[in-house]
Amino acid sequence: MRGRKPMLRAINGGLSKVPAAPVNLPEVMKPFWVETAADLADRGLLHESMLPVLESYLTSVWMVRLCQKAITEHGILVSAGKGQHKANPACGVMSDHLSLIARAADNLGVSAVSRNRPALKAHALAKIDADDPLSEFDV
Repeated sequence: MRGRKPMLRAINGGLSKVPAAPVNLPEVMKPFWVETAADLADRGLLHESMLPVLESYLTSVWMVRLCQKAITEHGILVSAGKGQHKANPACGVMSDHLSLIARAADNLGVSAVSRNRPALKAHALAKIDADDPLSEFDV
């Protein structure tokens, strides 16, 4: 993505509890759903409209893991017949899903870059101050 990234801000009316994982999300990814959704909810970034993006993000992570397994098992090059070799199709699928992961992570606010945006840091610091009973004493 080119240009200036939008500032992520806490969403008014955002979800405060972690919703149930979608039924079509692979079982191995459901713990990551809970962890990621809880993180987003704690930071005030989880909204009902973001749930499909979160599902796509986790499905892509799962697909990359499957592709890595296939590449490890069959190699980067596979036989194309008659002594020819071609790129393992899992390499292309993995590349596509890595791009999706990068975009979704940025949109969700879970990438390293988006976590360091000033608006998110201010929200996190305000939450820490609200949780700290001694914050008013500047100790």
